[in-house]
Amino acid sequence: MNNINRLLLTLLLMLPGVSMANVIVNGTFDNNTTGWIGSYFSQPGGSGGFPSIDTGPYFYAGDGQYNSINQVYNLTISDLASLSSTGLNFEMSADLFGFDFQGDESIYTASFFDGADATGSLLSSFSLMSSTNDPGIWERSLISGNLPNFQSKANSVPNLTSSIRFMIESIRREGTSNDGYADNVSFTLTAPASVVPVPAAAWLFGSAMLGLFGFSRRKANV
Repeated sequence: MNNINRLLLTLLLMLPGVSMANVIVNGTFDNNTTGWIGSYFSQPGGSGGFPSIDTGPYFYAGDGQYNSINQVYNLTISDLASLSSTGLNFEMSADLFGFDFQGDESIYTASFFDGADATGSLLSSFSLMSSTNDPGIWERSLISGNLPNFQSKANSVPNLTSSIRFMIESIRREGTSNDGYADNVSFTLTAPASVVPVPAAAWLFGSAMLGLFGFSRRKANV
């Protein structure tokens, strides 16, 4: 391997990754109602007929016919720079489940707005819903991230997005309790893997050119 190839390989290894952490606060509902607007119970599960999930407490709406909670994420300066230059992708996921053979359901929605704090125009929205493919799932302990209660979706962030509102809705169809449950709610942003961020690309190009120049001078002096 010549000096130029070594230089380029070293620079590529130094480039930062593009993946980001979950932007939702308290998506596990382990920290009571921190991060969310609206009322709900941080249900421990496993008693009184409630489902049990291996990661602990989860969202439980209570007894009403309908309940919703939400929180808003404002894109950071870094997010906005990536969105305008390379674009941004997202992945949303959650464990969404119900009770026995009843039709109670939970819905997780991400809505994209062109203004801060979920204001301005609604650009797009994506939703995940609890599965009805396995009635009676409540009768055993649930394992997070496993089907059929685990739902996920990936897509691209609309170009003009400034903020994202995350909403959990619970709808009671039968019985006295609203049994549309949710846990491990996640939303992550990533830059397209095939795109090198513009500042990093410019730095890489400049460094490579300096390396080539130095190599040429050394060769000329031999």
